[in-house]
Parts: sequence; structure tokens; C-alpha cells
Amino acid sequence: MVFPVFGGDILSDILGLILKSSDLYLRVSKAISVVDGKVRVMGHEVDNFYVIAIGKGSIGMARAIEDVAYDKIIDGIAVVPKGTPGNLRKIRIIESTHPLPTEASVNAGLKILDLISDVRSGDYVLFLISGGGSAWWRYP
Repeated sequence: MVFPVFGGDILSDILGLILKSSDLYLRVSKAISVVDGKVRVMGHEVDNFYVIAIGKGSIGMARAIEDVAYDKIIDGIAVVPKGTPGNLRKIRIIESTHPLPTEASVNAGLKILDLISDVRSGDYVLFLISGGGSAWWRYP
């Protein structure tokens, strides 16, 4: 990636650092690991778990979880803006709308409620929210 240089290469360095720091795939990848068959999320040990990811960065966040702990995911949903490119292997993708709630966001809300109805005592749900998350799913 090339950035315009106004005062030397420091501007490019700063912009590169900002972009790298805001990469949700990298940030989530650093927050989860599997050690001796156990998943660790930000220092907390969990067994198998569900994943719900909503917002503009949900594909990247969900992909990071799949890449690190694919075998430990019970089920999952990523709610993304309509037309978002990308695919996931285990976590289902549901397209929705932003900024106003629509039938698509109500559908996403119903799918999430259906998913969490399977959660039992002792199960874990990893809930990942990025920008726009509040409008992507609704349930009246």
C-alpha cells in the first residue's frame, strides 16, 4: 500500500501502524489460542463454544476464530452488510442492512435467537461486535 508523503516517510509509517492496529482479523487472532486442546480467549479457558459476530468487521473476526479454533466451534453466525465479499467454513453468513433496520435485520435477529436457543448451561458464546453492529440485527 502506498500513501502520499507530505513530510517524509513518517506519515506512511503512522498510517501503516493505524491500519495494522485496526485489522480485526489480527486483533482477534491475538486474543484467542488453543493450548493442549483447550481454547483460551483473552486468558479465560473455555471448551467448545458458539460464535456470533456482527458488524462490518464480522467476517474478519469470525475467520480469525475459525482459523485458530475451528474444531472447537459448535455453531456460529456472522451478520454482515449486504454484498460483503468473503466466505467462512463453519460459521454461517447472514446478510443484513445498515443504518436502518429492515426485514433483513429482523431475520438476522431471529437466526441469532434460534442459535442461542441451543445454548445450554455451561456452554460458552463468543459474541463479537464491530462497527454498525447495533443496526445489523433486530428483534421487535
